[in-house]
Amino acid sequence: MLVALSSGLMVTLFLLLASVKNPDQSIGSLYLEQTLPLAKGSNAVNTIIIDFRSLDTLGEISVLLIAVLAAIGLIMRYRRTPHERTQAAHGPAGFGLPSFKNKELP
Repeated sequence: MLVALSSGLMVTLFLLLASVKNPDQSIGSLYLEQTLPLAKGSNAVNTIIIDFRSLDTLGEISVLLIAVLAAIGLIMRYRRTPHERTQAAHGPAGFGLPSFKNKELP
């Protein structure tokens, strides 16, 4: 309990100290001022995303890609048919769909 209280007190004091000092210039205006000289672009939003914060954007895209791949994996998960379950490990591999090798298609 002592560790939790001291940690909470330290974080509170740190936040109070950080909020007292008022920066001379905000980061948003700094990005807008440096759009033309550094990034050579007239669209501030594109230059911020592509030039100034590209690694952060790449990280966000990779997280979205992993989430999409996980969703596809959950949607396309393997399900065995009852016939495959009775044959146990010796049964044919399938995705739970009926086999139409020797049958007419419906």
